[in-house]
Amino acid sequence: MAESEQPTGKTEAESAGSESIGANTSGIGSVERPPIPNDLGRPPISGHEMGRQPNNAGGPFASPAVTPLENLQFRAIMNASYHQDMERFYDQVHRVLMFVVVLAGSSAVVSILPTTWAAGIATVAGLIDLVFDLFGKAALHKQLRWRALNIFAESYEPAANHEILGVKLARMYPDEPPENGPTLNLAYNRANQALGWSEGARLWVPWWARIFRHVVPWILYRRETLAERKKRLEGKQHLAA
Repeated sequence: MAESEQPTGKTEAESAGSESIGANTSGIGSVERPPIPNDLGRPPISGHEMGRQPNNAGGPFASPAVTPLENLQFRAIMNASYHQDMERFYDQVHRVLMFVVVLAGSSAVVSILPTTWAAGIATVAGLIDLVFDLFGKAALHKQLRWRALNIFAESYEPAANHEILGVKLARMYPDEPPENGPTLNLAYNRANQALGWSEGARLWVPWWARIFRHVVPWILYRRETLAERKKRLEGKQHLAA
């Protein structure tokens, strides 16, 4: 899939940084400023930082520069985390509905509720599961999760090639269902945490978006990192003082 053009108005330093390691690479401070993928590693929508920073001198993240292979690992683990979240939701709802269908048809429930009520509950629960294909969606996300995890595992092989692995990751895109924005932002944060990158570069996701993300995936809220939000709120307090 062709990548969209970068927004205009970027400084020369930002442009040079993003071009040096590709469209989805990252850094923090004076290091390269990458875009945040808007849909599992596809073209960028903003110039936020992924938050790569050194943790310990001589440690695995001693250098703040992000290599193409490390960027691919970030995208792969974010992808896997996203599909794990979606798979878990659809699988749990499917199991609950199947439990309701079986329970409503049991003799114990029929002895308590009128037969028409029990039959109606079982029918509605079964129709919801059938119409929304919850089992099929859970299976799809499970398959995509495993593909992303396999790519992540291959990235640690001695002769790992980020270009070949990037092609494998891109081949997943045609099978991707419509994006769930809040869930993707949470997956971004989990990938950031898993790789030990800057906490301030994680995305702020409000509590209502976390709770209702699977019910209202198009819910709107301010898109900003934790560091940006802290700075904005401090600026408001300074103006109010």
